[in-house]
Amino acid sequence: ARPRVELLAGDAAAALALSEVYALEARARGAFGAERWVLSLVGMARLLGGDSEQGRRDLDRVAELWPEEGYGGLFRSDRDRALGWSAMEQSGAADAQALLLRGAELAAQRGAYALEAMLRHDVVRFGDAAAVVDRLAELAGMMQGRLATARADHAVGIVAADPGRLAAAVDVFEAAGSPLLAAEAALDLADVGVPGA
Repeated sequence: ARPRVELLAGDAAAALALSEVYALEARARGAFGAERWVLSLVGMARLLGGDSEQGRRDLDRVAELWPEEGYGGLFRSDRDRALGWSAMEQSGAADAQALLLRGAELAAQRGAYALEAMLRHDVVRFGDAAAVVDRLAELAGMMQGRLATARADHAVGIVAADPGRLAAAVDVFEAAGSPLLAAEAALDLADVGVPGA
């Protein structure tokens, strides 16, 4: 869980330090189920930190160990998210969004709503808030915690060009310890501008 928290915070180095050793240990022991999950986090940390080449290698191995069909499991959403990030880096937003939306649908089917929200919010981050805004708003009403509301505010703020909703998202992301998400929402706020300014 700690690498996930560091990814949320935007600290690629900490996420990598907390996950890489476990991925290597799992591989050495032949624990491929554990390896593929932790390696998903390692790959995302590398991509976030700018190491695209090694991140791609890690995530290619995740895809090999964890094909699209036939494997579910508690940590499937990390696999889908990681491969979405890899697609964004390699082939662009459309491919990334398709992978993330498929992963979100699978998470929804098993009732993993917090993970679904995380995947759908990545779709917002990759440029298609309109595709997920309604579901993120619905999820915010179903779950506890301000993070779900901030994700919905981010999407609604973009789609409705609502600076108030975007400012609220920035504030909550900052309070939650995620300067990366706060900065992304702040950039979207700057794009929307302030009425009358």
